[in-house]
Amino acid sequence: RASSATQFYIVTGNFFTEMELDKMEKEQGITFTPEQRHAYMLEGGTPHLDGKYTIFGEVISGMKAVDKIQFTETNADDRPVKNIKIKSMKIVNK
Repeated sequence: RASSATQFYIVTGNFFTEMELDKMEKEQGITFTPEQRHAYMLEGGTPHLDGKYTIFGEVISGMKAVDKIQFTETNADDRPVKNIKIKSMKIVNK
Protein backbone atom coordinates (compact mmCIF):
# COMPACT_ATOMS: atom_id res chain seq x y z
CA ARG A 1 0.00 0.00 0.00
CA ALA A 2 1.21 3.48 -0.75
CA SER A 3 0.62 4.51 2.87
CA SER A 4 2.82 1.70 4.21
CA ALA A 5 6.25 2.75 2.98
CA THR A 6 7.94 1.72 6.23
CA GLN A 7 5.73 -1.17 7.25
CA PHE A 8 5.80 -4.78 6.09
CA TYR A 9 4.56 -8.12 7.31
CA ILE A 10 6.42 -11.34 7.94
CA VAL A 11 3.77 -14.02 7.57
CA THR A 12 4.50 -17.11 9.63
CA GLY A 13 1.85 -19.27 8.02
CA ASN A 14 -1.28 -19.70 10.08
CA PHE A 15 -3.07 -22.82 8.88
CA PHE A 16 -6.84 -22.78 8.39
CA THR A 17 -9.45 -25.51 8.36
CA GLU A 18 -12.16 -25.77 5.75
CA MET A 19 -14.67 -24.68 8.39
CA GLU A 20 -12.65 -21.57 9.27
CA LEU A 21 -12.39 -20.60 5.59
CA ASP A 22 -16.14 -21.12 5.15
CA LYS A 23 -16.77 -18.84 8.14
CA MET A 24 -14.47 -16.13 6.73
CA GLU A 25 -16.24 -16.25 3.38
CA LYS A 26 -19.64 -15.87 5.03
CA GLU A 27 -18.63 -13.12 7.46
CA GLN A 28 -16.52 -11.09 5.02
CA GLY A 29 -18.52 -11.68 1.85
CA ILE A 30 -15.53 -13.09 -0.04
CA THR A 31 -14.93 -16.25 -2.02
CA PHE A 32 -11.70 -18.22 -1.95
CA THR A 33 -10.64 -20.09 -5.07
CA PRO A 34 -9.93 -23.81 -4.72
CA GLU A 35 -6.21 -22.97 -5.05
CA GLN A 36 -6.40 -20.40 -2.23
CA ARG A 37 -8.27 -22.83 0.03
CA HIS A 38 -5.65 -25.51 -0.66
CA ALA A 39 -2.79 -23.09 0.11
CA TYR A 40 -4.36 -21.78 3.35
CA MET A 41 -4.99 -25.31 4.58
CA LEU A 42 -1.63 -26.86 3.62
CA GLU A 43 0.86 -23.98 3.49
CA GLY A 44 -0.76 -21.38 5.73
CA GLY A 45 -1.15 -17.69 5.15
CA THR A 46 -2.89 -14.50 6.19
CA PRO A 47 -6.09 -14.02 4.17
CA HIS A 48 -6.81 -10.50 5.43
CA LEU A 49 -3.57 -9.27 3.80
CA ASP A 50 -4.09 -10.95 0.44
CA GLY A 51 -4.90 -8.62 -2.43
CA LYS A 52 -3.80 -5.64 -0.35
CA TYR A 53 -0.04 -6.13 -0.07
CA THR A 54 2.64 -7.40 -2.43
CA ILE A 55 4.74 -10.43 -1.58
CA PHE A 56 8.34 -9.43 -2.11
CA GLY A 57 10.44 -11.99 -0.33
CA GLU A 58 10.84 -15.12 1.72
CA VAL A 59 12.73 -15.79 4.93
CA ILE A 60 15.22 -18.54 4.08
CA SER A 61 17.23 -18.43 7.31
CA GLY A 62 16.91 -16.70 10.65
CA MET A 63 13.57 -18.13 11.70
CA LYS A 64 14.60 -17.81 15.37
CA ALA A 65 14.55 -14.03 14.90
CA VAL A 66 11.13 -14.25 13.18
CA ASP A 67 9.79 -16.35 16.07
CA LYS A 68 11.11 -13.81 18.57
CA ILE A 69 9.30 -11.02 16.71
CA GLN A 70 6.12 -13.13 16.41
CA PHE A 71 5.89 -13.82 20.14
CA THR A 72 6.78 -10.33 21.40
CA GLU A 73 4.28 -8.62 23.70
CA THR A 74 1.71 -6.45 21.88
CA ASN A 75 -0.81 -3.81 22.91
CA ALA A 76 -4.58 -3.66 22.27
CA ASP A 77 -3.92 -2.53 18.66
CA ASP A 78 -1.71 -5.61 18.07
CA ARG A 79 1.39 -3.40 17.89
CA PRO A 80 4.59 -4.32 19.75
CA VAL A 81 4.82 -2.73 23.20
CA LYS A 82 8.47 -1.94 22.38
CA ASN A 83 9.50 -1.05 18.82
CA ILE A 84 11.39 -3.79 17.00
CA LYS A 85 14.32 -2.84 14.80
CA ILE A 86 15.90 -5.08 12.21
CA LYS A 87 19.57 -4.19 12.46
CA SER A 88 20.76 -6.20 9.49
CA MET A 89 19.54 -8.48 6.75
CA LYS A 90 20.93 -10.02 3.62
CA ILE A 91 19.05 -9.94 0.34
CA VAL A 92 19.66 -12.99 -1.81
CA ASN A 93 18.60 -13.22 -5.46
CA LYS A 94 17.33 -16.65 -6.39
